[in-house]
Amino acid sequence: LLPTLQVFDNPSLQTLCAPNLEDGGSVCIGNNQNQPFLDADLSELVTGNVFDTPFCSDSNAPTVCGPDGGLGLFSSPIGRCPSNACNLPVDDDDSK
Repeated sequence: LLPTLQVFDNPSLQTLCAPNLEDGGSVCIGNNQNQPFLDADLSELVTGNVFDTPFCSDSNAPTVCGPDGGLGLFSSPIGRCPSNACNLPVDDDDSK
């Protein structure tokens, strides 16, 4: 089986932290209509191919972070990465 990375039609998903993913296989990240709040860190995603469908061909979820100024599937302007997707608060409440 070929690897796939698909995120679409799940507007509740707000963060996707995958800074070590290099080969996405067949990739589909939804657009800004079906993933309006997605903050994704795909800063090492350099190989694979983007699905050619209406909801992922332009892969323009508003805050997908790709390799800074690179040639990856989701290249970002210099300084945009890393995204906030991997900056999750640490729960250090030991009382549970």
